[in-house]
Amino acid sequence: MIQPDDISDLKLWLDADDINVTEGQNIITWSGKGGTTVNATGATGSNKSPVLKVFNKQKYVYFDNVVRQRMDLTENIFANNTSKTIFTVIHPLSNGHIIGISTSSTPYYTYLKGLTVQNGKIGVSSRSNSSGSLVETNNSDYLNKKQLIIATIENKNTSLKTSYEPFKKDTINNANYHAAYSKSTIGASDGSNSNAFIEPYRGYIGEIIIYNRVLTELEITQVEKYLKNKFFKVKNILLKSNDNLYSLESINTVHETKMTSNTAPAPLISSASSEFNTTYQAWKAFNGTVVDANDGWVTNFKTGWIQIYLGNEKIFNTLEMSFRATGSLTSAPRDFNIMGSNDGVHFDVISNFTNQTNWKSSETRHYKFSNSKKYSFYRINVTENNGHSQLSIGDILFGFRSYISEIPNNSERNFVEYGVDKIDDFNFTHNGKSYILQDAISENVEGLRTTQLNRKPLSISFN
Repeated sequence: MIQPDDISDLKLWLDADDINVTEGQNIITWSGKGGTTVNATGATGSNKSPVLKVFNKQKYVYFDNVVRQRMDLTENIFANNTSKTIFTVIHPLSNGHIIGISTSSTPYYTYLKGLTVQNGKIGVSSRSNSSGSLVETNNSDYLNKKQLIIATIENKNTSLKTSYEPFKKDTINNANYHAAYSKSTIGASDGSNSNAFIEPYRGYIGEIIIYNRVLTELEITQVEKYLKNKFFKVKNILLKSNDNLYSLESINTVHETKMTSNTAPAPLISSASSEFNTTYQAWKAFNGTVVDANDGWVTNFKTGWIQIYLGNEKIFNTLEMSFRATGSLTSAPRDFNIMGSNDGVHFDVISNFTNQTNWKSSETRHYKFSNSKKYSFYRINVTENNGHSQLSIGDILFGFRSYISEIPNNSERNFVEYGVDKIDDFNFTHNGKSYILQDAISENVEGLRTTQLNRKPLSISFN
């Protein structure tokens, strides 16, 4: 199985299993591993450092909010605007600060640049006390649950995933995020009142892994599997049919268009039922960005359609749709159809979505739909927005998700690497298949994965 230090740009790796103190004793030093040089040290003062707890033979660092326990990192890893991918396994018992930046004015004040628990929700925050911005989970029942948290931060673009919710993309105010305060801390707070942004964290942390870049989808999956296998004792599943083994691990390919006009780059052509003016042309929804309020498509009607011609036929079964970076939230689509055509005149309705309400500025939503046919035109036809006199969309990305990969054998390694712990998203037709390719030498070391094949190759050679 891939280990966290097999992936480049590892900045911080703190594993509670490496702590050598008796259960219940205060932790003075939490040493980094995997070649990292950043450690965590317990705060000074009476019982200010957290203690070690053990559950089901698994070690955890326990923070008590009564005495405001915290640990300080030996390097301020959050005090710049470098990209981050953050993994942590926690069991929160209260709201508060998980990991982020702290000030030097007193030993216990924190400015929450990093991961937080606020009103029972997990969040990625760039707040200074109660001001700033926050990307948080939809659900608010995250207390008293062991969970894996994954977050990515790249400038203002942030994504957040938990054991109970899929990736959610949004933006934070990076001006606050990379403010150069004095230190990065775990579990810090002043605890002076019940304000969620300065409330001390109480709960358990099993492991923290941070990279100085946004990892690829495959790399995130590899670290996620490492942590799930360790903390959640996942029982993985492979399927068998006609003596062939199959993994249901999904592989997602996004078709990035990055348009610069309605006819460039060739052969792409974007168009719409109407455009408010030349500032809000259709191609702005296919350029791959949501920078500001002008970066998107707008029409002076409550309904309308926008489409892209690909130049060749493709199968898509996923959609990432982002709203504009604007406060006019009710101009976002509420009800819409996804349609396909091969002549630009006659369109098939592929799928429809309704009641898409409560959009946030720059928010990205992910949609999956069943489609087994190739189309050269893909259209989003909005039949109702959220009440505004105008309709607008920030960005549109179509893609294809493959759900079935053929596995060469049922080795323990393949169950760990390619098995899934649950079967979901399986209520529609799955088209296309990937192949996990291994020879006798690489079988127990490292598999070679191809994700673009639609048939088995005639021959494959291994060096």
